Amino acid sequence: MSNPLRFVLLSTFLLSMASGTAQAQRVLGVVWELPDDDTRAVQQLQQFQDLGITVLELQQVPSERLWSEINQRNLTVYGDLHILFPTAHTFTGADSTFFRRLGKKIRAFAAQPSVKVLNLFAYGAIHRVSFNKAASSFFNDFRALQSIRTTYTDNRTIQSPDTPADFFSYDIHLTPQNIPSPSSSIPGSSHIDSYRYSPSAELRERFLPFKRVIQATAAHPQKPFFLESRWLLSMMEKYPELETILSSLASESDPVFPVPDESLPSPGPSPLPIVTLLVVWAILAFHYNMSPLYRKSLFRYFSGHKFFLNDIFRQHIRSPFPSFIIIIQNALLTSAALFTMLINYWSETGLKSLYYHFPDLFFFTGEVHDIFIASVGIILIFSMISIFGLYFPHKSLRSITQIMTLFAWPLQINIVLGTVAIGLHVSGGSENAAMIALLTGLMLVVCLGSFMVTSLDAMQSLSGKRLRYISSTAGLYLLLLAGLAFWLAAFNDPLWQAVELSLSLK
Repeated sequence: MSNPLRFVLLSTFLLSMASGTAQAQRVLGVVWELPDDDTRAVQQLQQFQDLGITVLELQQVPSERLWSEINQRNLTVYGDLHILFPTAHTFTGADSTFFRRLGKKIRAFAAQPSVKVLNLFAYGAIHRVSFNKAASSFFNDFRALQSIRTTYTDNRTIQSPDTPADFFSYDIHLTPQNIPSPSSSIPGSSHIDSYRYSPSAELRERFLPFKRVIQATAAHPQKPFFLESRWLLSMMEKYPELETILSSLASESDPVFPVPDESLPSPGPSPLPIVTLLVVWAILAFHYNMSPLYRKSLFRYFSGHKFFLNDIFRQHIRSPFPSFIIIIQNALLTSAALFTMLINYWSETGLKSLYYHFPDLFFFTGEVHDIFIASVGIILIFSMISIFGLYFPHKSLRSITQIMTLFAWPLQINIVLGTVAIGLHVSGGSENAAMIALLTGLMLVVCLGSFMVTSLDAMQSLSGKRLRYISSTAGLYLLLLAGLAFWLAAFNDPLWQAVELSLSLK
């Protein structure tokens, strides 16, 4: 009796150990960017399988040859519809072409036995009831989705029964600010179907953040852990030992995970605002020191306004150089304040959403700094149009420099406001976000209000037809602003949906 009992106990112990080992082994997946050449794609498939990868996520429908290879290798496939940053308008405003193209893609994925999951969208406005209703209504029209499990991708753990998908894929978007500590864990939930590793540009070529994320998700080994194929292949070229690490993760209960000696980038604010501030103050100091005329009239606009206007209309200030410098300073500092507000209110994912919906704002490099460049250009163009718009209706002015000076001088208020805003950003960052936004808003009011103030000042030099001048300048300007505000408020709900979504992303 003792031998059978010993056998039963030993068998139970071994089974429990085997069960524990199986739970510790990771299910690895790859978000596969399909090569153009099928032969190269088959080589990559073999490479992925050698690493222990058993799950593929496909954004494109493969060729018949690739489907055959995938099915023969018994790989699990997640199909991705590749709908990025959708709002309610994405689905309510979808045209028939979009609907047919999406239906064709869904049917192509659903027809394959290896496809077990369809990822409907990434980073949608799931916090909005209107979005969930619109998305659910839209996807309910595709019958093929009724027989397959569905997910969406996000990094927000919003658990709403109204979302159109069954589960969600937790996107671990890693930045220097949120690298997990060795003892921390990443949220686990019954609603999470899988995890995906998405390092920021600063962390893409570093090993330690990847190890930290693997450790932080160790409690959920059976949930697929996705890596980007481009990241994976480039890291394997740089670190050949990654192949051994991934293989051990997929097959061993206690994987070996050596990490090269490397330092992590320390999180910190962007240097752009403070550099811009220093440049503006250096220009101001140089200008103040080199121009006696500017030095004498710097505060006279505010302390002796009537005397300042008399100087202008008598052409005592003749050079356009001081005004030109002030306009440049205003454009730089206002843009720096806008940039500061942007990086305090928008996450990196939120900025990607802005880039997706408004690519023209990122026309230069595709980075957030493009908004600073675009803002500088817009403010300079606005200033130029304003100056000409105030000068041509005025019949008694002998030089455009007079209007240019009147327009530029009140903009010096923004030097003070911008300095405070950037100082708050450097000292407190997101803790002072509300005050930074308020100061930035005041700077924009000064920019827009300078036209009105200049119009009223220029009117005083007219002996007659003052009403005509004020109507053709300030009156027309207010009418244009009112029309623009009404158009933005009443006819641009899709625009505001996109902005609101970008603000909600973390």
